[in-house]
Amino acid sequence: MRAKIGDWIDQRIGHRAVLASWRAPMAGGASFAHSLGFALGLLFVVQAISGTVLALYYSPSTSSAWASVAYLEDQVTLGAFVRSVHRWGMSAVFIVAGLHLLVTAARGGYRRPREVQWWLAVLILALLVGYSVTGFVLRWDQYGYWATKVEFGYVADGPGGDKLVPLIQGGNEFGNLTLTRMYALHIIVLPAATLALGIALRRLARRHGVVPVVGEAQPAWPHQALRNWIVGALALAGLVAWAIHAGSAGLEGPADPTAAYDARPQWYLRPVFALVGMAGSWRTIAALGAPVLALGALALLPLIDGRADRPRRHAIAMAALVAGLAAAVLLAKHSYDQDASDKGYAERRAQVATQAAQARALARTHGVPVAGGLAVFTTPRFYEARRLWASECASCHDGDDRKAPVIGPGYGGRAHIRAVLVDPSAPEHFGKSPKIATSENAMPKTELPAEDIDALTELIYAETGAADVDPAKVERARPLFDEGPCADCHARAGTDASTGPNLAGYGTRRYWEAMIRDAGEANRFGALDDMPAYDETLTPNQVRALAEYVVWLRTASPADEKALATP
Repeated sequence: MRAKIGDWIDQRIGHRAVLASWRAPMAGGASFAHSLGFALGLLFVVQAISGTVLALYYSPSTSSAWASVAYLEDQVTLGAFVRSVHRWGMSAVFIVAGLHLLVTAARGGYRRPREVQWWLAVLILALLVGYSVTGFVLRWDQYGYWATKVEFGYVADGPGGDKLVPLIQGGNEFGNLTLTRMYALHIIVLPAATLALGIALRRLARRHGVVPVVGEAQPAWPHQALRNWIVGALALAGLVAWAIHAGSAGLEGPADPTAAYDARPQWYLRPVFALVGMAGSWRTIAALGAPVLALGALALLPLIDGRADRPRRHAIAMAALVAGLAAAVLLAKHSYDQDASDKGYAERRAQVATQAAQARALARTHGVPVAGGLAVFTTPRFYEARRLWASECASCHDGDDRKAPVIGPGYGGRAHIRAVLVDPSAPEHFGKSPKIATSENAMPKTELPAEDIDALTELIYAETGAADVDPAKVERARPLFDEGPCADCHARAGTDASTGPNLAGYGTRRYWEAMIRDAGEANRFGALDDMPAYDETLTPNQVRALAEYVVWLRTASPADEKALATP
């Protein structure tokens, strides 16, 4: 029965032939040198799995790309870990692919009849650069946007770039089509090309076999299989350990096309970046020529050193390869050293980090508006009011050069009202208001006992609608106000006008809205008004936003006001 089932399965999938090939003798025996290709394939599988998980959350549009990545990074369970594995997995792929090429080259694995295998491997190496270019822009943060912008700029300056770049990015500028095309290239085109090349490479490897080492022939199973899984396990363990150590794949603030940014490529492209920095007016040639030259040199190896009976050529080829690798390492080190010694760059990086932390904290707290990633900075409480305050109000109500009372934390509260009653012409009150300070109708100091001033303070404070009013003090203050000099200039009901502002509803949103619309109304400051009317320059919603902000200041502390800048 077992034989019949085995026959049935073998007739359909041919597993016995595969098992037989594993048991076939390997020329030269098993070797760890043969395991790098297996480890590379394993890392590609990890990239495919982690990339699929990321794709479940990603939204490829300029309004939602950054938000979807921030959500995955900061709010999805293990989301940051998966992103870290995917990002650093690309670095691991570059490292293992480079080692695989070096070992293969050192053992003459590009010689006949394996030339096509070598060329396919070089093509896969070129595809890895494509993954990097198409992947980092998907974050749509400052780093991804500007690094890709610079890369596309070099391509645009190259031959045919004026037609190629608009085709890839979907127009003359980055936008939604750029993201959708980069996304399609990253998750469909490049993986399909990699898979096709990988299958072709694997078939050729089976056809020609491995480059033998010195030793007796051994079957692949279990000798080589064991070595493969040891190297593969070490590669995966190293990747996971580094992903945990790094903690995050990184996400800066949302892409801002108007901002200045110091774009830097990934470490495996740093040698090209350093070379571009040295090239002066030859920057474009260096940026495009260096990768082409490096890949071209690798592709020419089978033609230069195609036979095993020419050891001198092989030695020269290996020397050139080692020299090129050493030059790349030195160029990369030079680039990193320059950044490390540049204090201005360090300061700018610190600002970028601060902005990124703020943006991500805002996204966690308030979400990201439909307008897109940059709109996350508009989500803090009173953002619109503070923006209007900075442009319309701060010049008169903040700083030493102001021309009006200071409006800040505590404004409209008990302490503020009492201070105005005690000395209305103090510099922080109306002492710097040109018309009021010099007017014969300017409010005099309140010459009353402290208990009476406290009672009047409570009476005015009660107009704000605050819940902590002392009714006894209010009752005590009514005759003081109505029968004293206060009533000569101020009304406390209706909309009656007098020489001073009507105090009905003082400190409420409606009161401040009326004051902002036109403080020169007869029942406000009238002819003593120095403040421009905003009823035509601000919308009703903007006036309301400012009024609500002033109401909030009544119970706010300086720390509360400062905290509005950060969530």
